[in-house]
Amino acid sequence: MRLLAITCTLFLLTITTSFVSAQSKEQEKIEDFKLVEENGKLKIKALEESDEQQVNEKVNGEYIFGINGMDVALEFRRGEANLSQQFSGSTFVYFSPKHQPVSSVKLYYLQEISDYYGPFKIPISLLLIIPLIFIIIGYFVRKLIFLFIGILVAFFLFNKGLDIGNYFAVLWSWLT
Repeated sequence: MRLLAITCTLFLLTITTSFVSAQSKEQEKIEDFKLVEENGKLKIKALEESDEQQVNEKVNGEYIFGINGMDVALEFRRGEANLSQQFSGSTFVYFSPKHQPVSSVKLYYLQEISDYYGPFKIPISLLLIIPLIFIIIGYFVRKLIFLFIGILVAFFLFNKGLDIGNYFAVLWSWLT
């Protein structure tokens, strides 16, 4: 009976110790990251929250990132991970860490420069600004078209000798 109690105690102690050590090995959170090119290779660097240029060297282990919709496991060592995914030509790349909220997504444009890529960060706000610019331009173009039609109507109403029927007759004879 005594042997059974000692065995159970050792078993519980082992389980408790492994549970506590598993909790202490929890992965460091990546607060922010950036894509850089070093020696012809693309790398993702985990940045510290307080300083956006300082690499967080506590980040080690495997982290899952969504790259253009595909889940890719990246192995971080001292805050850096090599990006082994191949890209064909200049392209847009969308990064979203799977362990983070949606607010930490980033969009990059990879410009192919001879044998390496030059990454350029694109602010997500541009995805809203560009369509708004096209909508505003379309609004003004519509206004300009209406203005042009109004001026044309006024021209034919107030011009003596050239009415709209004669104008279309001249155009028709020119086309045929």
